[in-house]
Amino acid sequence: MKDLKNRRYRFEAVEIDVQNLRVTVHSEIRPLEPRAFRLLLFLVENPGRAIPKNEIMTAVWSDTFVSENSLAKAITQIRKAVDDDPRAPLYIETVPSVGYRFVAEVRAVDPDVAADPVASGPNDRVPASAAPPRRTWLWVAAASAVVLLVNAALWLWKSRPAQQAPLKLVPVTTYAGWEQFPAFSPDGRQVAFYWTGEKGENPGIYVKLLGQPTALRLTSGPDAFPVWSPDGGRIAFVRGLEPGGARVGQAIYTVSSLGGPERKIRDIEVSGQIAWSPDGKWLAVITRMVPENAGEDLDARDVPQPRILLLEAETGAIRETIIAPQAFADAACFSPDGRTLATGGDGRIHLWDMSKMPALTRR
Repeated sequence: MKDLKNRRYRFEAVEIDVQNLRVTVHSEIRPLEPRAFRLLLFLVENPGRAIPKNEIMTAVWSDTFVSENSLAKAITQIRKAVDDDPRAPLYIETVPSVGYRFVAEVRAVDPDVAADPVASGPNDRVPASAAPPRRTWLWVAAASAVVLLVNAALWLWKSRPAQQAPLKLVPVTTYAGWEQFPAFSPDGRQVAFYWTGEKGENPGIYVKLLGQPTALRLTSGPDAFPVWSPDGGRIAFVRGLEPGGARVGQAIYTVSSLGGPERKIRDIEVSGQIAWSPDGKWLAVITRMVPENAGEDLDARDVPQPRILLLEAETGAIRETIIAPQAFADAACFSPDGRTLATGGDGRIHLWDMSKMPALTRR
């Protein structure tokens, strides 16, 4: 009986060596943490099936309790290791509101079967009687020339400039009521937006899978500016506080993109669109209000100058701040590599080098 631990799998240029916990892509070893390796192996051994998140976490993390964030991080690590783009997946497909599906064709590789090349030594000679006649070589040369000409013609035909189809506007929603602040999910398959409801009685943040008629309501309240976390697991948004609350102003919350309880990040007045950093650690906020407990550096409450704040996404603590020109305070957006922050609102776009933003010593 063969040892199951010695099994191997291959899909495209990727090979999984179970016994040695090794993943190679084009014969290059790609490191994976043990949990991520077990997750990849579980997906590979269940191809073509939409596997719910709870089933995956039970199978891979059977000895401990983990959140969906741990699963999302492991998926991200696997995709990076095997060069899989979540926006156009070749191997691991996200099934919204369910889990994940492995979509590549997998082959089991028998490690005991080795290649058997046929070697020909210097004394191996072809008998003279086996040599093809001269006329046969002429026919072979002619056929080869025809094949080359056909392949060249096909290459020229395929490489001709493609005619670009005209742009077509496709409505994402057709609901009655007022809709604002759309934000695409990282995989481009969902959109989060603010909607008042058909009769203006159910305001909140909604999420809709493109091509589906219904939307999932995530929040209930005067909410705005939804923004997705880089892993697509959570959505941050701004909520207006009612008089009598902790502070009269606004606050930042997060909620799972699948629905569930909301979590307050911080009470703070927000002037416009917030932004989530690509590494998932920070929320960039533009504000004119100096938050409480922000340290002695922010005691000038009578100066309503816009400030760009970086809040820790988990704790809401203020880590960095700069005073911005008063003319602009409407929106913030990170570059894909997270090194630059763009802001605007005065008819111009301003770029901020994140490495030069001064750090606060007190929170």
